[in-house]
Amino acid sequence: MSLEFARPLLLLLLPAYIALIYLIDRRGGRRSRRIKHRVARVMRCLLTCLCVLALAAPSVVLPGGQQAVWILADASASARGMQDQMTQSVRTALENKDASVNAGVIAFGGNAMVEKPLAQDGTYNGVTTAVDAQASDGATEDVRAAAQQLAARGVTVDYQSFSGDALPDAQISQLNVPSRVYQGQSFTVTVQVTANHDTTGTLVLYQNRTPVSSREVTLRRGDNTFTFRDTAADTGVVTYEARLISEGDSCAQNDSMGGYVYVQGAPKLLLVEGRQGEGSEMAAMLSAAAMQYETVLPAQLPYDAEQLRQYDGVVLVNVDYDAADEEQWAALDSAVRVLGRGLTVIGGDSSYALGGYRGSRLEDMLPVTIDVRNKLDLPSLALMLVIDKSGSMSDGMFGTTRLELAKEAAMRAAEVLTPNDQVGVIAFDDAAKWVVNLQKAEDVEAIQNQIGTIRPGGGTAFFTALYEATYALMNAQAQQKHIIFLTDGEAGDTGYLQLCDIMQQNDITLTTVAVGSGADQATLRTLAQQGGGRAYAANEFDNLPKIFTKETYLVSGSYVQNRTFTPVITEQSALTDFDGFPQLSGYLAATEKSLAAVSLMSDREDPILAWWQYGAGRVVAFMADSRGAWTSEFLQWDQAAAFYGGMAAFTLPGEEREGQLTTERQGDALRIVYTAPEGAQTGLSTSVTALLPDGTQTQLALQE
Repeated sequence: MSLEFARPLLLLLLPAYIALIYLIDRRGGRRSRRIKHRVARVMRCLLTCLCVLALAAPSVVLPGGQQAVWILADASASARGMQDQMTQSVRTALENKDASVNAGVIAFGGNAMVEKPLAQDGTYNGVTTAVDAQASDGATEDVRAAAQQLAARGVTVDYQSFSGDALPDAQISQLNVPSRVYQGQSFTVTVQVTANHDTTGTLVLYQNRTPVSSREVTLRRGDNTFTFRDTAADTGVVTYEARLISEGDSCAQNDSMGGYVYVQGAPKLLLVEGRQGEGSEMAAMLSAAAMQYETVLPAQLPYDAEQLRQYDGVVLVNVDYDAADEEQWAALDSAVRVLGRGLTVIGGDSSYALGGYRGSRLEDMLPVTIDVRNKLDLPSLALMLVIDKSGSMSDGMFGTTRLELAKEAAMRAAEVLTPNDQVGVIAFDDAAKWVVNLQKAEDVEAIQNQIGTIRPGGGTAFFTALYEATYALMNAQAQQKHIIFLTDGEAGDTGYLQLCDIMQQNDITLTTVAVGSGADQATLRTLAQQGGGRAYAANEFDNLPKIFTKETYLVSGSYVQNRTFTPVITEQSALTDFDGFPQLSGYLAATEKSLAAVSLMSDREDPILAWWQYGAGRVVAFMADSRGAWTSEFLQWDQAAAFYGGMAAFTLPGEEREGQLTTERQGDALRIVYTAPEGAQTGLSTSVTALLPDGTQTQLALQE
């Protein structure tokens, strides 16, 4: 006999209530020693105890007097060679049980059937019920947890194993297909074949009862996995069945297995191209993959997530972060993280490190961080920043001068250098002044403080400043040497063009930045051309820090990797389900985040193709381009459309859903109901994240 409570936690109220009764008596001055007061106090405590016990719902469990035993007999196909042994064992157990014990038999396979109900009678003639012998064959579940739960309830679980001469058998134990795909989407069908001996056979895949693929397979003892690729052509429910034909197989009942896929209509994507025409190749490949799309520029991105809900995914093709507002990126973040939309990011010369992703909201969304591993193994760089500080540099817009922007640009450039690099800063007007002597970029804060001391001066002279920078780099110990020269005016001297010959002889490159309409852009272009660098023309509204940072990335050899190699497959998924990959001639270096999956890797072990789950959505990052700058062989590849379109398809939402979510408006309120799938565990804590019209989010707990 035992005592059980349905709500045992309520018993914790007993000491609290008893303490409350004594406290009331004390405050009421009832400290009398008279017997009737003591009896009243005891009665109040007793009544309180009885009320709490009643709320806790006690029950007395009494022994039933008789013992009940269920015998579970395996009736699956894999046990058919041992049925005689099991039948005899069950019969012996029933014949020798105590007369007071009620015993019954349950046969199980893919389902369970009562073979013999509980009774004191001891007869048993073997399995005669319609048990599904194929469904669970070779796919038993772990019963340890269930046995532990039964033991906690006082139910003892014993087992007896049987062995026999196993007949040669190979069976299809699993067939995995996605539950939902989009029309035109390629996907993988995985078939697992389990064999108890080495053999060969033919594996055939049927779609809607029509064979679509067949292959000769070699089976090893144990589990063997095979994959098939298919493309969803028509909408609706599509059935798949795998059949195995193996000579000498002893059981044909377990040689086939089926499944089905629900094919939705073609997905709609938002294709965002960094510049007009930048996404033309990607658009062609999306069309070849039967995907619908709408093409916009970054400035046309929606400002709220609700507008992005009409798209199944977003594809960014070589997009500069500053080409869209922070509000637009926040809307994209919510659309992916909360609404479950997909995001595919394709590289190029205005993306990732070169596109200002470092420290941005977009970097938070990516499976990679804008950084490089093994920085000290990279080529060393000696960088000279030569900045005009003439009087005209004090001009500007909206309270910010050109000189202030130039100083900020120099500070940003110093930030992205490695401790193995060197940096020096010269400020000039009609004379040149060393602000930061050429030194290792180790104490970046001290270097930035020195840059901050630059003040505007007089006229403009190019020669001395370029001369000082050139001869400083000639003596520097570095594998790469580069000058960034910024001015907003015209030179008041001559001779500086001849310095380009000295630069070429000493492997020094020169990039020029012309600021404002007063700059001598023609001369600066000539300087850059002869100096082997790039020429930038910027106005007061352009982002000078971005130009300096991008230029530093380009010359450092850290972030832009220009070399030919074959990507290495590091993960088997729908992204890499090809016989092989063409060569790449470059990429933008980054480092994968800890929770990211890397599908393709470079010969330097940098991620080329990576993905991760970002909230409710999925994000894919491809570190090369789609225009052919680094991917000319990819674009000529016969699988180009399947690869590029497959990246976008991989991010699409709704591939796996559990349960059903419904909403209903009731006046000014929204009623949310989630129906869990059949067989789901009860008593779980369930919550939803709601995205409100103003872009804010709220977490709601659902009551079961």
